[in-house]
Amino acid sequence: MGKANTAEQKEAINSEMIYKQLELQEKVYKSMIEADQKAINDLREQAKNPDMTTEQLKTITDQITEYEKNVIDAQNSIKDAVKNRFEYEKSLIDKQIDEYKRASDTISTLVSIADTLHLEGSTQAAIINQQYASTYREYNNYLDLLQRLRNELSGYEKNSYEYNQLKAMIDEYQTSLDSTMSSLMDISKNEFGQTLDSIQKEFEKSVNKGMTADQAKFDQDVWYNPMQKELRLEEMRLKIVELEDKTVEKRIAALDAQERMSKAEADYVDKQLDLALAQQKLDNTINKKDVRYLEKDKDGKFNWTYIADQANVEEAQRAVNSAKQALEESKISNRNDYIQKVSETINSIKDGSINQEEARKRLEQLNDSYKFILKDIPTFDIAKVEDIIKAYNDYENKNSDIINDYKRSVKPEVTQGYETIVKGFGDQFKAVSKDLGEIFGKQLREALNLPNGIRNAYGDGNDKSLVINGDLKLELPNVKDANDFAEALKTLPQVAKQYATKKM
Repeated sequence: MGKANTAEQKEAINSEMIYKQLELQEKVYKSMIEADQKAINDLREQAKNPDMTTEQLKTITDQITEYEKNVIDAQNSIKDAVKNRFEYEKSLIDKQIDEYKRASDTISTLVSIADTLHLEGSTQAAIINQQYASTYREYNNYLDLLQRLRNELSGYEKNSYEYNQLKAMIDEYQTSLDSTMSSLMDISKNEFGQTLDSIQKEFEKSVNKGMTADQAKFDQDVWYNPMQKELRLEEMRLKIVELEDKTVEKRIAALDAQERMSKAEADYVDKQLDLALAQQKLDNTINKKDVRYLEKDKDGKFNWTYIADQANVEEAQRAVNSAKQALEESKISNRNDYIQKVSETINSIKDGSINQEEARKRLEQLNDSYKFILKDIPTFDIAKVEDIIKAYNDYENKNSDIINDYKRSVKPEVTQGYETIVKGFGDQFKAVSKDLGEIFGKQLREALNLPNGIRNAYGDGNDKSLVINGDLKLELPNVKDANDFAEALKTLPQVAKQYATKKM
């Protein structure tokens, strides 16, 4: 023990001493059996002497019985010693196995955390690779162990007590080996799937100008691309050639001025155009008095009177009514589509298929694309949309706290996996501070009586929301903890209002 420098070395020396002590017990009992067996043989030889008296023979017989009992007791003690030796050996093996298993289980926990956080496929694949390496070490340990035990088994007679003890251990560890091999195959398959998902996303981005297929589909559902925009505008311009009212023409010009043209708004303006054309046709039909009939005046005289063709007027009126109905249905449809797309975005947030930055972009685009219809809904509160991002931020902040505190229990062998998660989490959700800036911006807009919204969904389309950017340097010198921050935040709107007034 004096030569041991570490706790592990001391434990190894202690284990070796205990094991040798158990072996020594077995040898001592075997020596006792040999001595007793020799004594029994000697006594039996003495009993063959014809000069022995009855009393002497009885004494020898009693002694032989006592020695035979001692042999049986020693044999049982040997079995107990062998059993204790194998059980102790198994306890050492199990302890080593547990160490491998705990390391593998910890990495498996990190894999579960990465899955729960819906980290990118490449990040998850990196962590799963570490899970594979850890589990393979466990697997390799089983292989080495079973090989050693089988070599040891070959030194015993088949069906002997020692043989059966070892065989039971081998069968147990073989089952564990088979289970570990199956786990390795599952882990490898999982890593392969995550790697393919990551490759697929990169492939999709190469085809869709930096967007995944899901992002591209969302974009295509909401916006016209430049070519589609020109064709759609040209289609509407052809309709307004004979339109005298220039109101709709201004709306088409406003669409043309948009950097990206909303599909929903373009379709809505097209229906407004249809209504304007139908109304103009009705007005022209009413004013076109090409049907004459004799009408008796107050003096009793008959005169020719010209009026509009009533059948044509009724037909034109039906067209107007139909166009109005289509426009009203478009309003309802657009409101439903907006709600549906926001709901789909929320579901994507829940299942982790989009991250914070993507969620914020989609909600912003939806508000921008459907602002033409949202401004006509008196009860619509765009702050509720912002609350979705705030809830997401709160959720991710809690996850961040959990991950950062988890490092206090991380063992050296799993540090790399933990650091991979922390980096992946940080990279994927780095938009937190940006979104929090928008939340603070919301409070400032309310304090300054400026329009609410991730993007201004009202008025003439100009964004009047207050944006905190590099022009405003926000310093909180006295903030040391959460309570100080809360106090500082109370005065933040007043400071901002002074700043905004100065700038304006």
